Amino acid sequence: MKNILAALFFAIVCVMSTYAQTGVNDDVATGKILPLYSQYIEGCYSITYDKDPNSGTGAYKFFDESDVSEFRALSANDIFAYHGKKNMDDLDKAVCVKSGQYKSDMLSFQQKRNEKFAIFTPFVYKDMPKFYGDGFAPCFDGKIRSNFKNFIEIYDIIIPIKPTCFKDNRYFFKCNDTEKLLDLRSRKDDLYFLIIVKPGAKVVKSYSVYDSKPSTYATLASPVSLYVVDGNTKETLLDLTSCLRKVNIATEKQTLESLAKKELQKGKRERGTYHKTPRIERCPTCHGSGRLSNGKRCSLCNGSGTIDNHYY
Repeated sequence: MKNILAALFFAIVCVMSTYAQTGVNDDVATGKILPLYSQYIEGCYSITYDKDPNSGTGAYKFFDESDVSEFRALSANDIFAYHGKKNMDDLDKAVCVKSGQYKSDMLSFQQKRNEKFAIFTPFVYKDMPKFYGDGFAPCFDGKIRSNFKNFIEIYDIIIPIKPTCFKDNRYFFKCNDTEKLLDLRSRKDDLYFLIIVKPGAKVVKSYSVYDSKPSTYATLASPVSLYVVDGNTKETLLDLTSCLRKVNIATEKQTLESLAKKELQKGKRERGTYHKTPRIERCPTCHGSGRLSNGKRCSLCNGSGTIDNHYY
């Protein structure tokens, strides 16, 4: 009898463990009462990424550019960029490293790399978020999908998130508490995401197919916590921290740059080999007409309808 009970208990534990690991019950509404978000951001450097009131298109911008620049430099582990000296040449950098001030500057720099940054970004963009009976689909930086799989994107800052937070290739957070969903929908215009992160690493986002050099970069943040907050009442409405992926920054950087290199090789195959003598081809922008749909001259082929392609 004891053996049967022990076996039954072991089976239940295994099922519960598997259930938890698969993320089936990743409901973000925990039912616990959360404090005002001021408690979470105490001691953090604040970064706000919101709509630019001076932009007629509703474009977003960083309102704390100095803190953002510091965060990028800290993530890149670049003490010269941190102190606004990123344009120094190698000789000046070598002289700086040998100075007596450098050692104390490096100590304070490394301490700052362990500080937390609180990123605020709006919950609403155009017709987003969408609310459903089992959760909600928000957007980050005006995007409902991520160009980086399993990452939140805030302009050039990327934060690792679990794959369970995607549904039909869109951000999606599961929530079966319909009262909570109704509450969120009723005050959605005042809602913000609060993402607390630490400096991570600078990663290559893409390479140029022409010279194989890095063309764009992203700042990989080390995730700490994630909340939905009310910017008006200062309430914390949802704790989404369990949705973040805790990663090894060095490993994640290596993985992302490996994917970028695969895209580079794919682009090179599609581009072809360089030939000194070009091949005359129909312009892909105006389809050979020399004019755009608005009647203006095509800027790619300058109205000729053809282009010189050196890669084939």
